[in-house]
Amino acid sequence: LKRVDPAMADGDAGPGFLLRYSVVTARQAELEHLLQSEKILLNVINAMDDVMMITDLGGRVVEVNQAFLKVMRYRRSQVVGQEFPYPWLVEKDMSRFLVWISRIRERQWLHDFDVTWVARGGGEVQMSLNTTLIRNSMGEPVAMPNIARDISERVRLTHDVEARNNQIEMINRIITLANRSNDFAEIFRTVADEVVRLMPAHAIFTISPGGPGSPFSQAVTFDGEPLEIGSVLPFAAALRAGEGDVQTDEIIPDLLHDPRTAQWGGLGGRIRSAVVVPIEGGGRAPE
Repeated sequence: LKRVDPAMADGDAGPGFLLRYSVVTARQAELEHLLQSEKILLNVINAMDDVMMITDLGGRVVEVNQAFLKVMRYRRSQVVGQEFPYPWLVEKDMSRFLVWISRIRERQWLHDFDVTWVARGGGEVQMSLNTTLIRNSMGEPVAMPNIARDISERVRLTHDVEARNNQIEMINRIITLANRSNDFAEIFRTVADEVVRLMPAHAIFTISPGGPGSPFSQAVTFDGEPLEIGSVLPFAAALRAGEGDVQTDEIIPDLLHDPRTAQWGGLGGRIRSAVVVPIEGGGRAPE
């Protein structure tokens, strides 16, 4: 590094210049090392599969990595500068997030906060969030890096396991009752109660062995309006019209618009959709 300073001469001599040279090799090497380290760090951050978002202490987004842009489907210009509340954070999680993040100063590191983010376009992504503080040379916090991992598949598998466990528990309760009672009405009531826990319904009933169109022999309702045993629901007669008894599961999502059942107008509005399951017993055909 060269520095030139003017120097005044005595008498009639002309002005001169004082040249000073400083060796900055070490400083230049340190600067190049810092720039190289920053480049390597950015490459590592952008190569991460985990989502990373850096904010200042006020919550304003300073930087995000490539994984964030890929998973959340935002452009960088749409994210950097965003302030809390973020558009990708669902409203029901905001209060939980504020309570969680408020503990950052006392704990220094927060982890495993399960939260739902909404990607651009509306798709939900289940995230497990971790965060800490970045401090300056004086030890004062200056920023917060937030690292989030997509756990959508793990959450889906957990829900599947819970659903299977619920189904197994339901079957065990039904079998336990069936082993100690021969009263079909009592058993059917238990089956209906268990089914409604898994799939809400206004009524559950059985058609007598005569097949579709016959009066139902047992009925349990959950909307306060009973269905009398011996009544006939006309949509049952329409199922598999001209083909005999129902041989497979049947789902009618909309009785009003299904061509086989539209003429009954949803049974006065009481029933809009139906699920029909044939029952086999004792080696006989479905009834």
